[in-house]
Amino acid sequence: MPNAGRQRRGTLLIAVLACLTLVILLAAAWMKGIALERQQVRAQQNAMQAEYLARSALGRAAARLALDADYAGEMWKVGAEALAGRGEAVVAIQVDADRDDPRARVIRATAQFGTSVQARAQRSKQLKINLPTQEQTP
Repeated sequence: MPNAGRQRRGTLLIAVLACLTLVILLAAAWMKGIALERQQVRAQQNAMQAEYLARSALGRAAARLALDADYAGEMWKVGAEALAGRGEAVVAIQVDADRDDPRARVIRATAQFGTSVQARAQRSKQLKINLPTQEQTP
């Protein structure tokens, strides 16, 4: 009889260890899923920030062109402190004359947000505008 008690305890111990192993494996898979989801959310946030920066650059270029028809573009770096500490950005604006219309300009803005390779996002926008005529200039 003492042998039967040991066998039951041994079997119970093996069952408990198997259950614990299963719980640990499930918890590890759950944690990995959470980490992947967090990475995807961060990538989406960075893509939206790059989108907003590119749109802002188009607005900036249009405003500059309204004041100076010779504005050709610029490049600027936005520090992390200006972006809530989430990362740095580089924005490039290029202004070219339109081939078909000498009073029109094509603005190309490219914004790159994020410093790490995994979290980096880049967006480009393009806009064609007509320069104001002499009567429209303030």
